[in-house]
Amino acid sequence: MSLLLYSLAALGAAVPLFWWVLLPRIQRAAILPPGPPGDPVLGNLRYMPSDQSALVFHEWSKKYGEVMYFEVLGRSLVILDTHQAAVDLLEKRSANYSDRPVFTLYDL
Repeated sequence: MSLLLYSLAALGAAVPLFWWVLLPRIQRAAILPPGPPGDPVLGNLRYMPSDQSALVFHEWSKKYGEVMYFEVLGRSLVILDTHQAAVDLLEKRSANYSDRPVFTLYDL
């Protein structure tokens, strides 16, 4: 009987943990560009190049596309491989991605 009770308690703790921790990560991954899979805490720290990073990122772009996303120790990185991707995102759609802090003093 106690084994059943412990199993139900573990299941009762696992379901909220899934909703609180894993589900936001899954939803966020659905809207981000593709990139190499990372570890839970370190992210892609093991795969980060120490030298000639441009060549490594260019090789990754052949697999993941011109725009890549990955995390290193909780820091989000977006790599743009081609000049055209940089122009499209940073110049043509800059109003979508740029933001300024809201100062209530200016509103007054």
